[in-house]
Amino acid sequence: MMKKKVTQSKALELMDESISQFKHILAKATYENRYDETYLRVYHGAEALLTELFSKEEAMEFRRNVTSIIVAVGGRIDHAKELKDYKDHVGKCIAQLEVYRSRIQNFWETDELKETAKPAQAQVVNEEKSAVKKKRLTLGNVVSAIIVVAILIILYSPTIVSLVSASLQPHKIGLSFSPYFPGYSYTRDNLVAYSAARTGVPGYMCNIYLSLEKASVEVGQAVKIHVEIDNAGNSLTKPYFYVFLVNNTGKVECAFPEGVGLLVSYKLPKWTVNNANGIDYWYASADRNLMIPRVTLIAGQGDCWNNSDHNSNCEIWFQKQIADDSSQIGKWEVWIFVFDETYQTSGGAALSSENAIAYTTQFFDVTPKARPETPNNSAALWLWSSRAASFGFVILSAFGLFTRLSPWIDSHSSQTVSWWKRNWWIILFSAVLLALYMILFLLGA
Repeated sequence: MMKKKVTQSKALELMDESISQFKHILAKATYENRYDETYLRVYHGAEALLTELFSKEEAMEFRRNVTSIIVAVGGRIDHAKELKDYKDHVGKCIAQLEVYRSRIQNFWETDELKETAKPAQAQVVNEEKSAVKKKRLTLGNVVSAIIVVAILIILYSPTIVSLVSASLQPHKIGLSFSPYFPGYSYTRDNLVAYSAARTGVPGYMCNIYLSLEKASVEVGQAVKIHVEIDNAGNSLTKPYFYVFLVNNTGKVECAFPEGVGLLVSYKLPKWTVNNANGIDYWYASADRNLMIPRVTLIAGQGDCWNNSDHNSNCEIWFQKQIADDSSQIGKWEVWIFVFDETYQTSGGAALSSENAIAYTTQFFDVTPKARPETPNNSAALWLWSSRAASFGFVILSAFGLFTRLSPWIDSHSSQTVSWWKRNWWIILFSAVLLALYMILFLLGA
């Protein structure tokens, strides 16, 4: 829609001036003067011109057409690409303004002044006033409802945040370590010797990210370990890894996926997996229904299946229950070795190597049990008092609303049925709001 506030010739003159300014910016564009004050003045002037000649909606449409979505990626800045994007943006501005100039040229009557259709505008104003009057009561109810919801959100924000956070968290899968049989006895010294003799493959490297749920674990609790393997650009075909847990005495207590010999004379054996549709799957030994793809184990998260139930947001954690015994107190250690089933040279030829690509270690502490915290009775009393007070506020507010409605219902009994029909959504919203409040109340924010 064109407003026609000025004559056609004047509108064309203003449009030509704006186009000329953008062409000047494009001709002088450099990386350093991108989006400078001159550009901002010309760009915002173009939007203001379109708003005056056409409408605010047309100005917004102009902005959408000339603005590109830019995705920021970490790393070095590509100056050449950013300058090209800037010039493309300015070029779009010129092209769009040419389109608007063409519309003025072809569809405005020559030298026709825009005259406001006062009768039509008056009709529109009256309709708007009427609509405002009709919606005033509804708007008041909506504002009141928003205020009540805001109060509930403020009162129960911890519970709301925890519920939302829990719904967004990945599904944690706990995998158990395999203990060593009595006949096997390995220590930290074996791991040190293996790392010295069997680490490093020519042309291969990877990053191992090892994290603990807690830096220290009490006796009787479980240590939980998360592992992520990044191949650092290598084309690993079938990577696999072993996780070893060394106790406070220096003994290798358990491993994942199984306890194996730590002899420096050979490479640690590849995983035992099942292949289906070209994908390697590892089955949890404690639960044959749990099926995890190799890529999920390597990445530390991803797809997994339990029976036929598929979850695309699983997070893998390796866990070991520490015995509830003071003899376990001390410094423990996690060791990880990463391999690939086969190695190749950069030319694709087979590479003979029995080594691990990389390894890493991390310590954690096993501590005595902490004393149970003494319950804070005054804090609990304050919490329940605030809940009771807020609940009472809602009940009294509802009662006050009912007492105000009761005289109206009594004096307009013939209209009561039609009132309930017209305002059924208020009743439904109130019921939902009350149910939400009760849920939050029972959850104990």
